[in-house]
Amino acid sequence: MSDAFTNDPPPALEWSEKFATGIRAIDNDHRGLFEEFRILSQQLANAAGPGDAAPVIASLKLYVSEHFDREEMFMENAHYPDIEAHKQEHRRAASLIDELDHIYRADPGSVDGGKVAEFLGNWLAGHILGSDMKYVPFLIGEAKGPSSETAAAAEPQGPIDTTELQLHLPPEKVETVRHFAEILADGGKAATALIEAVEQISAKRLRATHESARKLFCRD
Repeated sequence: MSDAFTNDPPPALEWSEKFATGIRAIDNDHRGLFEEFRILSQQLANAAGPGDAAPVIASLKLYVSEHFDREEMFMENAHYPDIEAHKQEHRRAASLIDELDHIYRADPGSVDGGKVAEFLGNWLAGHILGSDMKYVPFLIGEAKGPSSETAAAAEPQGPIDTTELQLHLPPEKVETVRHFAEILADGGKAATALIEAVEQISAKRLRATHESARKLFCRD
């Protein structure tokens, strides 16, 4: 066994009917995520040497991305009112898995397989039973979100002379984003300052995500 992993077996977490949403495509995806979790956990616990788990982590990243895209499409079509908060959960999880990939490829020996298994299992179970179950009534028609016409009416109207970009935003944030777009389109010092501010914030968030990933996935 490689020094990269703990000797303790990964926690068992298997699909059961308590995770079923009743929506076939989503339930199939969730079963697939449990399987990806199981494979990665076994690989981390039984890897013969550094680098053995890299393809498995890459496969998990792809599966997670495809599932999140499909789930968000369903929520958008159902006009699920809390979609932005749900997307933020998806983005954070995807970012942490990306960081796991970077950390493992750079230094496999720093990764604690038990920590990885614990995080993935807890996150998947908590996300399905918590956040995912909240959108089920909207997707099956038992609850109604604001229609696309209502949402459009709530947004301030008016052309923006930029390359077309489609965003899904809460109505109260539309005007702020419109101002950002106008500043960037006008150029000049204000645009430069805005770009620099965004880049600084993005870099800070990336560092924070990296540190969170190291605490979650690496040896103490």
